[in-house]
Amino acid sequence: GGEGGSGGAGGNAGGAGTGGTAGSGGAGGFGGNGADGGNGGNGGNGGFGGINGTFGTNGAGGTGGLGTLLGGHNGNIGLNGATGGIGSTTLTNATVPLQLVNTTEPVVFISLNGGQMVPVLLDTGSTGLVMDSQFLTQNFGPVIGTGTAGYAGGLTYNYNTYSTTVDFGNGLLTLPTSVNVVTSSSPGTLGNFLSRSGAVGVLGIGPNNGFPGTSSIVTAMPGLLNNGVLIDESAGILQFGPNTLTGGITISGAPISTVAVQIDNGPLQQAPVMFDSGGINGTIPSALASLPSGGFVPAGTTISVYTSDGQTLLYSYTTTATNTPFVTSGGVMNTGHVPFAQQPIYVSYSPTAIGTTTFN
Repeated sequence: GGEGGSGGAGGNAGGAGTGGTAGSGGAGGFGGNGADGGNGGNGGNGGFGGINGTFGTNGAGGTGGLGTLLGGHNGNIGLNGATGGIGSTTLTNATVPLQLVNTTEPVVFISLNGGQMVPVLLDTGSTGLVMDSQFLTQNFGPVIGTGTAGYAGGLTYNYNTYSTTVDFGNGLLTLPTSVNVVTSSSPGTLGNFLSRSGAVGVLGIGPNNGFPGTSSIVTAMPGLLNNGVLIDESAGILQFGPNTLTGGITISGAPISTVAVQIDNGPLQQAPVMFDSGGINGTIPSALASLPSGGFVPAGTTISVYTSDGQTLLYSYTTTATNTPFVTSGGVMNTGHVPFAQQPIYVSYSPTAIGTTTFN
């Protein structure tokens, strides 16, 4: 008998923009007449659904061609169609859960390049997503950069940079952006360094820290979602997009800014500060605290932080035996978790590489 007819053409790829339904592949052709019909044609390629900020589902393969009454066997299922284009999103705001570990460490879950969801420390005090390689098994493609960096707690690490997507769940997917994967570190692994929080990476979202200097990840979110983030620890959410809370006090810079600090009833002292959600209990310069470096501020000390002109209180707290900053010889105060525990704080990415911090 004659050869089976060719399979029908697959459905076209969905348009970019809002996620469309995946196109079905065309029906396969019929086998020709004959005593022993040839195999039916291959099914057409399935189309890809369009994307609404995230990739659509692969289209179904085309139906295999049917033989005639005397014809050949059914054709094979067609291959998946080509990838649809990247679309935009109409979302203005979107939220994901935020967990507090040990009352001081905010953690969110992410997936890289379609891998498993893993916990990362939400860190306003750094810039760039840094991941422990032992928890990543998927292929990220070619290395696009290398570097060396470290964290104040004592870890130094080398890393490779890849371009990949970051998924926060609930359909919140970034465009491809730079991610750092640790290749070696000392002392110990990044996972061990973060073991207190259970995180396997650090999501550094600070606009003006520039360290280790790769993508803040948030700026790779589609549409208005890349404007900034609202960190609301009491509500247990991280919200992307413009600030939905009205009022509040906004200062220039995020996380690094300039404030006025008062220790107990002492004078106001202007000082550089880092608003660091991942800084645990924080640090304070020896000159600012009027204490020798190398120890902790005594319990019962009241630390008040104002706008740089000293006119508006941003936050204040009294130290305890378990919540007090370490005294350093450096010149920059690190707030640690305290201001984030007291109120929702919005981090804006405008102006670029400077940002603003709003206390709501």
